[in-house]
Amino acid sequence: KNDSVLFKYISKRFPIHLKITVNKIFRFIYWYCFYFRARLFPTGPSITSNL
Repeated sequence: KNDSVLFKYISKRFPIHLKITVNKIFRFIYWYCFYFRARLFPTGPSITSNL
């Protein structure tokens, strides 16, 4: 009985939490790549200067 209740709780809460976590991770990777590209290739079009 305990497992089924826990499973219900997880299935109810986890998708939203997972969505937010994945969104944060993707955003971090996105900006991390932009930052690194700007650092490694300063001669190329700078994306950070457009912000």
